[in-house]
Amino acid sequence: MGRKKGVITQSVKDVVQSLADDDLVSKDKIGTSVYFWSLPSCAGNQVKIYL
Repeated sequence: MGRKKGVITQSVKDVVQSLADDDLVSKDKIGTSVYFWSLPSCAGNQVKIYL
């Protein structure tokens, strides 16, 4: 039997929140859930703003 490998949930939450803080992904609360997303067209616009 091998060791179990997995993803640390809190690490994912921290990385996604950091991306949202840097405006690299969008975030919205709908009901009791929080949704994150990034659209290709939005990412291109963000890069242009910083350049």
